[in-house]
Amino acid sequence: AKMPQENKARIDLISIIEHAIVVFSQENEIKINFSNSSSKREIFGDKDLILRVFNNLIKNAIQAIPENKKGIILIEVSQKNKLLLIKIEDNGRGIPENMFSKIFMPNFTTKSTGTGLGLAMVKQIITLHEGEIWFESEENKTVFFIEIPYLD
Repeated sequence: AKMPQENKARIDLISIIEHAIVVFSQENEIKINFSNSSSKREIFGDKDLILRVFNNLIKNAIQAIPENKKGIILIEVSQKNKLLLIKIEDNGRGIPENMFSKIFMPNFTTKSTGTGLGLAMVKQIITLHEGEIWFESEENKTVFFIEIPYLD
């Protein structure tokens, strides 16, 4: 998958995250809690690419939750140094430790459907925006972390 041409500008990261939450809240029986403790909202980025990041991460979080479980996704934004720290936590199955090193590799998937390009693309987009992404996972919990520079 080739990345589209990026179109960077000053964008409101919080409203992009809120938009992604609204889309997924309407179509799923999953509770998505959002909190923002940052006074900074704007980043220099491509609105469509950043929206793809959050659409992908929220969709993955939803798909990680077993059908017989009440799904809860927590999304938190805070400030850390000159960065916005975004945490996306789900109460899904968790990622097996033997797959940790492959999660951001193209064509790798743990699902029966999908191309396995989602998280590889997410990592590429975050890197394009001078940010970092990583995750922590255990049984019944996965948290993705994104750090991205904010604009004053």
